[in-house]
Amino acid sequence: MRRKRCHRPFCGGGKKNAGGDHGMTAKEYMKQAQRLLRRIDRKQKEADALRQKLSFPKSPAYSDLPKPVSPESHTVESGVSQILSLEEEVKTAKKELEALKAVFDTAIKAVTDTEHHDILAKRYLEFKDWNQIAEEMGYSKPSCYRLHREALAGMKS
Repeated sequence: MRRKRCHRPFCGGGKKNAGGDHGMTAKEYMKQAQRLLRRIDRKQKEADALRQKLSFPKSPAYSDLPKPVSPESHTVESGVSQILSLEEEVKTAKKELEALKAVFDTAIKAVTDTEHHDILAKRYLEFKDWNQIAEEMGYSKPSCYRLHREALAGMKS
């Protein structure tokens, strides 16, 4: 039987915290968010490729031979249907990502130290990499790692 995890972020990642419940670790959150971002990107690219394919008509074939009966004579209709389906999947994945971000946004807003708040927001809500964060905050990468560790430790307690 699988253990249920609580909706509170950063509360120990499977270890019982003071309240006795379980939560998602920062690493688990990033994996899930990155998986959703990749899915959104992949589905959008698929839909764009289909749009591109449908927007350029096939060149006519000039021949004296009779035209064969195509097994799928409704290529445009099926293409449009596939595009709509992909767009619906993108919309669903975006809602999932927004719900995930909302939980973490609530937890991050509770952080009172502005440096800790900023580094957590940049990493977990804006999905910036460590080089971007270090540059924007004016710190070295090791200093960003230290601030991040301190911020996570402060959220767990």
